[in-house]
Amino acid sequence: GRRIHVVCSTTSQRILLENVISGMAQALPQGLASMLTYLDMGGCASVGDAGVTKLSEGLGNCLFLRHLNLSAVNLSEEGGEKLAVAIKGCSELVHVDLSGNSLRNEATAMLANALSRCEKLKFIAMRSNQIGEKGAQALGMMLKKCKQITHLDLSRNRLESSGAVGLAAGV
Repeated sequence: GRRIHVVCSTTSQRILLENVISGMAQALPQGLASMLTYLDMGGCASVGDAGVTKLSEGLGNCLFLRHLNLSAVNLSEEGGEKLAVAIKGCSELVHVDLSGNSLRNEATAMLANALSRCEKLKFIAMRSNQIGEKGAQALGMMLKKCKQITHLDLSRNRLESSGAVGLAAGV
């Protein structure tokens, strides 16, 4: 499979990153999607919702994508919801990292629903977001379906006891 790893170390790389995202958004539907197994854009804060929206246009065609890292890319509810729609077709996912963004309950529920279709999924990191009770409940429902998950990191979110109870119901 094809691995794409984008490293963002300086803000001067923003223009390059925008070109990479635009190029990937165009290439994913045109054949690259059938080869893509690893996509890591973690830490590229300039990606944002706009970049994830562009990427999402082609991610649904990534039938063999196994590793997705969009940690700390300034992803909010809007981008998270678009990502959730896109990854419904990515049934081979094993590793998903969405940590350090601004995901809340609605996007988390949509992502949990999409990820519940991934029968090989073992690792989910969503630490340092804004996930509350309803998001935790949706993740709990996902855990009922996805017994193969061995790692779920929800640290540094807004989980209270009721959210923890909803999450624990799936374990």
